[in-house]
Amino acid sequence: MTVNSVLASRILELIPLYSPLPRFRVLAGMTSMEPLVFACGQHDVGQIGLPGDDPLFIAHPGSIPFPVQVPLPDPDDPVVRISTSSRGNWVVTADGAPYGWGEANSSELGLGWTDKKKEVSMARTPQVIVRRDGGWRAKEIACGGQHSVCLLRRRA
Repeated sequence: MTVNSVLASRILELIPLYSPLPRFRVLAGMTSMEPLVFACGQHDVGQIGLPGDDPLFIAHPGSIPFPVQVPLPDPDDPVVRISTSSRGNWVVTADGAPYGWGEANSSELGLGWTDKKKEVSMARTPQVIVRRDGGWRAKEIACGGQHSVCLLRRRA
C-alpha cells in the first residue's frame, strides 16, 4: 500500500458515513470543480495524455512535475468516471464514451495493439474505445496492471 492510499484511507475513516460533507470519487490525481482531467508524473508511454510533440516533453524529459489538463476530444461531453493504473488511464464521459491512453503492450486499452504485431504499443492521447454513436454506452471502468474492465449497457 502506498503512502497516498494509506493517507486516503485514513482521511475516509475520519469522515463518518453520516457526515453532511459532500463525497465524490477520487482514485488518483487531482480534482477540480469542473469535469476536467489533469495528470502529472511519468510520461514515457503516454500516461499524461498529451501529444508526442508537446513542448512540455522537451522542457520536462521523463516526468512532468505539475498538473496539466488532458485534452479530450469532446469538451462538451464531461468526464464522469476515471480509472488509472501505473501505465495507463481510462475515462468515461456523461454520454457513455470510454477513452483510454497510455501503455498498451498487453492490449489493456482495448485498441488491439500488441508488441507481437510490432505495432504501436501505446496511445499518447485519449483514444475512443467504444463509439458514442454505437449501440453501447460505458457505465463503469477499472484498470489493473495489465488489464482493464469496462461495464457496457445497451443504449435505450
